[in-house]
Amino acid sequence: MPAAQQPVQRLRSDRDPHHRTPPVTRAWIEVLTPGVQTAVQDLAGRRGLWGVGVPPSGAYDELSFALANLAVGNDPGAAGLEAVLAGPKLRFHVAGRGEGGGSGVGKGDS
Repeated sequence: MPAAQQPVQRLRSDRDPHHRTPPVTRAWIEVLTPGVQTAVQDLAGRRGLWGVGVPPSGAYDELSFALANLAVGNDPGAAGLEAVLAGPKLRFHVAGRGEGGGSGVGKGDS
């Protein structure tokens, strides 16, 4: 069956809900739900490669992207997650700071 005709599949964890995650020895991010069209982007993208079939990409909302990076002490062009419509649900296994930016941040469930 072609992919466009297949039903949407949801992945779920079969892990016991009372299972405790072991102590973190390295920093990592657990993706609980991926969100809609979540992608890793950087500010600059891949400009100048249309001739070989690579679209420019990069952050859609460049100002919000740069400000979110600056808010956590990163270079404005550092890579980050960009989501369309509904963002991912993430669990961070590291002490630190995170930032959300752009229109719609803080609306709905978190």
